[in-house]
Amino acid sequence: FLKEGREVKKNLVDLIGSKCAVKIGAEGVRLREGSYINKCLMNLGTIIKKLRDGIESQG
Repeated sequence: FLKEGREVKKNLVDLIGSKCAVKIGAEGVRLREGSYINKCLMNLGTIIKKLRDGIESQG
C-alpha cells in the first residue's frame, strides 16, 4: 500500500456500530451477525497489515 513513497492507509468500516445498532433497532440474531461481521473485518485488517509489514521488511 505504498504510493509514490507515501503510506496510504485503508480503513475497514464498522458495519454496525453500537449507535447504528440502536438506531435501526438491531437485536438478537441481527445484532450478533453484525458483531461477527465486524470481528471478521477486524481480523482481515490484521492479516492485511501483517502481510504488508512482511512485504515492506523484505523490500
